Amino acid sequence: MFYAMRGSRTDNRDKYMEGGYYIGSLKKNTAERLADVIEQDKIVRMIASDHNPNYIHNDRIDEEKINKANIFYRPSTQTLELLQEILKTIEVPIASHIGSRWKAVNVRHWSTQQSKESYGANRWHTDGMPNSIRKIMIYPQEVSVLTGTTEIQKKNGENYTVEGEAGTWLLFDNSILLHRGIPPPKGSRHVLEITIAPSFRGGGIAFFAGNNGQYPQFPWQ
Repeated sequence: MFYAMRGSRTDNRDKYMEGGYYIGSLKKNTAERLADVIEQDKIVRMIASDHNPNYIHNDRIDEEKINKANIFYRPSTQTLELLQEILKTIEVPIASHIGSRWKAVNVRHWSTQQSKESYGANRWHTDGMPNSIRKIMIYPQEVSVLTGTTEIQKKNGENYTVEGEAGTWLLFDNSILLHRGIPPPKGSRHVLEITIAPSFRGGGIAFFAGNNGQYPQFPWQ
């Protein structure tokens, strides 16, 4: 499963293991395409039963609170196809950081609404998944404290807030590092979340397993 890595790949792996996260960016035209295409995604209500039957999920969500804090979407075919293109462009860089080939096992799209109340993903938390499963967060619009962002607590205890232009993305150990979403003071913050798992073959298809789908019961198959 693991690459025999030399040179920069080994350096990337060492840096990632030390920090548990990596920041990348999409090309400007790709970020613009993504911002346009997600407009086609249909708004849906987050409900506990919205998950693939073969996926781990959370039966204890407070549907009223989570739908008040966020707007959830069902990714369109066009969104999934573009994300598939994006995954191909970042497949090798991510593999060099995590030390293995990988595949996407779920795609979600939501927007966090302005709110003074911290609930769910906007509270400090870890995701409780196997440590080898990770997340990629793609921000189709500018990301900052003023526009809404993600804050993580690094392994050395320092906090890091994601900031960058449209198309910034975050790869991180979501079940090891404490993290939280920071709602925007005005409007909403869109984010696309891609859950990834190690894979002997790599690649895979951008797949929507439901807004309450977390990861497959048997993610390595």
